[in-house]
Amino acid sequence: MKKFKKITLMLSIMVLVLSILLVVAACEKKVDSLKAPENLVYSSSSKTISWSAVSGATMNYVKINDGDEISTDKVYLGYSITNPGSYTISVRAYKEDIYSEYTTITYIQPTTLSTPNVSISGTTASWDAVENAAQYYIKVVSSSETVETTTTTETTFKFTNVQYLLPGAYTISVIAQPAEGVEIYAESSEGKATKYVTE
Repeated sequence: MKKFKKITLMLSIMVLVLSILLVVAACEKKVDSLKAPENLVYSSSSKTISWSAVSGATMNYVKINDGDEISTDKVYLGYSITNPGSYTISVRAYKEDIYSEYTTITYIQPTTLSTPNVSISGTTASWDAVENAAQYYIKVVSSSETVETTTTTETTFKFTNVQYLLPGAYTISVIAQPAEGVEIYAESSEGKATKYVTE
């Protein structure tokens, strides 16, 4: 009888130890599988890198290109990108000596095209070709009202509309634009010139 009780006690202890080991293993598994951050974005308007919170994470590490990691306990980081170029932005979560995998995006800060230098001679407006421009957006305004808008791949515009025969001041604005889908360039500021028509 005593022998039976002894065996029963040993079995109970073994079951208890096994249960404890299973619980510990389950806890370790949860820690080891820290999820990588999601929804990583860079906002040029707010100059902020942001991402979704990772459950259980106590810290996040952000890396831009080959620079040193920046630590933060928030899910955002203020960072201003002004120089044109391609930027690789990575973030990973951290908890108790466990790091998640990196989440990475590429952000392109475009180069702004040069502003067209517009001049008018007679009934023709002209400007020098802008490097990397695919086309030019043109708007003509008189007395705060838009008279005409158009696009062209040429570097000239003729005032052929009958509206331009009426007395007044006609200001032409020209914006150089990159090819559609080309992210490394941004459209230029307006280049302007004014044509005056008198009676």
